[in-house]
Amino acid sequence: MANKGSIVEMIDEISHFQSVNSQYKGFCQKVLDWAEKFELAEIQDYFNQLLR
Repeated sequence: MANKGSIVEMIDEISHFQSVNSQYKGFCQKVLDWAEKFELAEIQDYFNQLLR
């Protein structure tokens, strides 16, 4: 199971990234939505698709 602290840190980092890189708002929001729901498999699948 994911460490709750790690998820909070990820949310903080993505939120910061989104605030300084507005062109990635859609990407960041999608990942934030999953992170806030602890849907880590969704995040992992999304990144795997992007890296193919």
